[in-house]
Amino acid sequence: MNIKYTGDGRKVHVDSKLNENEYIIQEILIKNGKEVLGDKKTVIAIGQLYDELPDVAKTWKERRLEEIEKQYEKFYNQKESELNDLIKKHRFHTKILKDKLKFIQGVCDNVRPELFQMVEDYISGKFKYFVITNYRVKIVDMDYINETYDGELRLISIFGKADGTLSYAQGQYSDYSGGKTKITPCKTYKDAVKCVSDYLNSQISVCQDDIDRATEYGVKIKPELLEKFKAGQRENLLRQLSTCDEERNKTQAALDKLETL
Repeated sequence: MNIKYTGDGRKVHVDSKLNENEYIIQEILIKNGKEVLGDKKTVIAIGQLYDELPDVAKTWKERRLEEIEKQYEKFYNQKESELNDLIKKHRFHTKILKDKLKFIQGVCDNVRPELFQMVEDYISGKFKYFVITNYRVKIVDMDYINETYDGELRLISIFGKADGTLSYAQGQYSDYSGGKTKITPCKTYKDAVKCVSDYLNSQISVCQDDIDRATEYGVKIKPELLEKFKAGQRENLLRQLSTCDEERNKTQAALDKLETL
């Protein structure tokens, strides 16, 4: 059967074409649960027949159900997206927590008891000197460490590594905000000088300030570090001499040109 739909929602069979503008149709009825052709044939304009049931022919209930389905799908997609975001955040924070617990476990397994003795020695005032190793190595005394900011002591923090070692840093302000200064506590000045020596000689290179500090504290820098420093300085000085020669030649040429005027 050639099935079409009318504008008012009826399902019809196109029986034949009456002329260029009209069809003869029969309405399809439901009897005993089956579709049957109605006895009555009618004429309808071609423009009033549709291949699918038009929206205007749908009942209010059908339209409302479609709206509810769209709203439900939108709500479902939104909640699914939110759930996926929560799952990602949960996995991210879980990983961070696992990494922290693993790190803490590593510290607990490897830390040496004598490192905690350093904390006790600091509190009891046994440390008299501190070596600063931020940018310029320097030995300072406890008075420097105890300098206050707005009447409050600056906070010292202890950092632990998974290999069991501890390091210390002092904040610029009392709440540990601002810049951070890496410090190594020492009981005697001799210990502080040895700390400076160990620090400088563990670097891959040294600068002029390091050389000056080593001289100030009587520290010997490894020959290979000194040779590397001198090679770099020599190259810079020769480059400066070359630049000076070029400028001198330009100046002499300018003087010679004046003599020709």
